[in-house]
Amino acid sequence: MDNGGDRLERLAADIKKKEATRDARRSKAQRYAAQTAHLEESAADNEVEFLAQRGRWSVVREELRGRDADLQNGLTEYGVNLRHAQLEFAELQTEIDSLKSRRNNIDDNQVRIRAALCDALGLETDDMPFAGELLQVRDEERDWEGAAERILRNFGLSLLVPEPITRTWPTGWIAAT
Repeated sequence: MDNGGDRLERLAADIKKKEATRDARRSKAQRYAAQTAHLEESAADNEVEFLAQRGRWSVVREELRGRDADLQNGLTEYGVNLRHAQLEFAELQTEIDSLKSRRNNIDDNQVRIRAALCDALGLETDDMPFAGELLQVRDEERDWEGAAERILRNFGLSLLVPEPITRTWPTGWIAAT
C-alpha cells in the first residue's frame, strides 16, 4: 500500500501541476488571440508562423518607438517655441501698453534709460525731454506724421539736457544722444 499510495499521490500532484500549466498556457493563448485580433491579424497555428509574426511585430514596435521619440521631440520643440512666442508677446504687450500711456512713439527701453539717468541726476523726466517729444505735426499734415517720425527717429531719441547741468560739462553739450 505504501508503494501504490505514494505513486497515486504523486500522480495526483503531477496532474494538478499539469492542469495549472495548461490553464496558464490557455490564458496566454487567449490573450495572444485577442491581441492579434486587435491588430487585425489571425493567431499563428504553428511555431514557424508564430516566430515570423513575432519578428514582424518587433520591427513595427521599434518603428513605433522611433516615431514616438520623434513626436516627443516635436512636442518639446513646439513647447519651447510656444514659450518664446509667449515671452515675445508679453514684451510686445508691455511695449503697446507703454505706448498707449505716452504721447510719443519712443520705445519703453529708451524711456527707462532716461528715467534711470534722471533718477541718478535728481531731475524730473520733464526736465530732460527727448527731442521727439517736442516735435509736433500740424493737424492738416497728420498724413505725414508716420513718415516724419521714421525720418527723424535718431534725432527724436536725442535727450535735451537742461542748461544748469551743462555747467559742469564742456561748453556746447546741450543735446545728448
